[in-house]
Amino acid sequence: MNRELINEATKALIPLSVKLRSLDVSMEEEFDPDLNPETVFETFFRFKALKHKVFEAEEAGKNLVKVYATSGVRLAREETKDPADFVVEIKADFVVTYALLDGETPCSEALSEFAKHNSPLHIWPYWRELLNNMGDRFGFGQIILPMYRVRDDKKAEPPEKAVKKKKIKAT
Repeated sequence: MNRELINEATKALIPLSVKLRSLDVSMEEEFDPDLNPETVFETFFRFKALKHKVFEAEEAGKNLVKVYATSGVRLAREETKDPADFVVEIKADFVVTYALLDGETPCSEALSEFAKHNSPLHIWPYWRELLNNMGDRFGFGQIILPMYRVRDDKKAEPPEKAVKKKKIKAT
């Protein structure tokens, strides 16, 4: 993580919005949480900022930076501990839109570092709320997203795979 590049981008950007671009939620056809209230699952999370693009918004008279990210969670049977043997999968793609301040033009490397390390901080609360909502709607109760952790080493990213056991109860 290059903090100088991130600071260069941070000084030039103003967050405008976080929007959901796609959502795919599926549950194994044979599984019913009402009939299996004590089932325990391993929870596998993934998150990645994919890319950023700079756009000129003529109507608004501003240059915009959009950061695209993908996220997902799988609830897999505890017996197998295999993310491929999942009962529920939630996948969501987000876009964060930032306005570039007048006269500010951070370099592409600065925007890339910002997209990789700072944009997830803006998306994380929306992803957490979506997981809680979908877990409740599917009858699993809340699916708790791990805390986003920023580290100073080169692996300062959201967890690509975090494992947490969750006891599922029918609601």
